[in-house]
Amino acid sequence: MNILLIINSLNIGGGENVAVNLANTISSFNNVNLILLNLNYCNFNNVNPLEIKISENVNYIKFTPPSFIPRNRVEMRIFRHLYEPYYKYILEGKIKRVIKNELIDIVNSHLYYSDRIVFKIKLSIPWIITNHGCYHFDYLKNRKKTLKKADE
Repeated sequence: MNILLIINSLNIGGGENVAVNLANTISSFNNVNLILLNLNYCNFNNVNPLEIKISENVNYIKFTPPSFIPRNRVEMRIFRHLYEPYYKYILEGKIKRVIKNELIDIVNSHLYYSDRIVFKIKLSIPWIITNHGCYHFDYLKNRKKTLKKADE
């Protein structure tokens, strides 16, 4: 089976550990791709501060955001119109290409922003959302719609 795991960042946190440990474990008996979206505004340069060992069996794919992506919350709010097309078109397109090229059978997203991006892609394969206790207002507001789409 070809499995794709998607996560926002590898910053310090439980969700990040779970995603990498899951990828490492299931890579011993499945083909596993781990996409790091690198969406954390705090940590563009230090990609893996936890220094989590990603197994050599895992196809690790790191997306590097372009230089115009804001580096802090204030800039993100002010310049939202500049980076939203990056998320909408570029990241979605890259993920679709990985799904097609790697013949992915199932997608597993971790953390809120990864869920949002996968939600916008029209998947014809199963999608598993792993919620790590994320309670953003948008997430709570749209959770029924997101979970319903994941159930389709």
